[in-house]
Amino acid sequence: MKKTQRIPQAPIEHMPELAELLSQFQVHFIRRKNRHAAERYLTGLLTEHPNMNCDTLATVVPHTNEQSLQGLLTTLAWDENALN
Repeated sequence: MKKTQRIPQAPIEHMPELAELLSQFQVHFIRRKNRHAAERYLTGLLTEHPNMNCDTLATVVPHTNEQSLQGLLTTLAWDENALN
């Protein structure tokens, strides 16, 4: 298994490897803003930031905010079986 490499700071541009992974799940994120929130949230999780919550990730990940990250986790309807 390939070890995930942490990045020191969240990049402004999308990470090609992450975009490739997320392309498999695009059908589950119908709205563009939800796809964007998922990409930004996962980008934040890959950083070296010690606090991995929506509030702090929104401060270190460009082009996002706490509301969109929190919405991704709390209000977006998930179909776990389809995602798995």
